[in-house]
Amino acid sequence: MTISRCLGTALMRLSKLPAEDRDAVIERLPEQCPGSDCTTGTGCRAYVASVAGSAVERRRRECEARHYLRCGYTTDSKVNQLTETVALRRGRHAADQLRADMRAQWRTRATWLTRSAR
Repeated sequence: MTISRCLGTALMRLSKLPAEDRDAVIERLPEQCPGSDCTTGTGCRAYVASVAGSAVERRRRECEARHYLRCGYTTDSKVNQLTETVALRRGRHAADQLRADMRAQWRTRATWLTRSAR
């Protein structure tokens, strides 16, 4: 069994679960890959967590929110337009989550703006 097969199987299983249940499933994966030809050197659990864990999703959402803020989506009308577009593509929950993430990033913008300027 190769790591790509382990990862593929795990991702198929995780894709059918709500996001809040995924970390529990990842914790039940074997720490070391049962396949002798595993190439990651980290083991199944660590590798799948690095690709599909909640920390990765949280980071993705933070980066998306920062991206839109940097693109100038800082007024109420622009954010409303953006969230309507996102709602059409990904659903109302994703749009509301993006708005909340953008608000959180706006509150901490001094931190990430100075960090990215270095």
